[in-house]
Amino acid sequence: MSQSLQLKLRQSALSMAYFLAISMLLFLNDVLFRTAPDVQQLGDYRAFDNGISYLLGGVLGGLLFCVFEFFVLENLFARYGLFMLTIGRMVVIMFSYVFLSVLLSFRYNIDETSGAMFSPEVLEGVRTYITGPVFIINMAFYTVFVLILVYMHQISTIVGRGVLG
Repeated sequence: MSQSLQLKLRQSALSMAYFLAISMLLFLNDVLFRTAPDVQQLGDYRAFDNGISYLLGGVLGGLLFCVFEFFVLENLFARYGLFMLTIGRMVVIMFSYVFLSVLLSFRYNIDETSGAMFSPEVLEGVRTYITGPVFIINMAFYTVFVLILVYMHQISTIVGRGVLG
């Protein structure tokens, strides 16, 4: 295995750990937000199923980030400078993460309602999630998180590994 591939795999493992940690923090935020007495959004809230969705989101989001950042988008946007490179990569990764969130919302709502994928109950649950405050907070948080990760990866590439710290 080449040294370059080993470095990418180490960086990928670290990024995966970051994504898992952030997903679990967002799950905690979701639980606290939905169980807050002034919000009254609790209803039939299943924390275990939501925790599994957040865990899957962290793993799949980390995989998406690693595949895109370290392998697919490696040279994409490089000729436009650091700012455009960071914004362009962040936009591509966030579109894929929004797609992943919608898929996980479908999974959760199919389990919740025991309906078919495009049944009215499932579609209503997905629409409620996407337009709700939890999704908006999560996407804002992930956008900032991915922006920082992409920027720090690019800066460490420019400055050199181990120098930035």
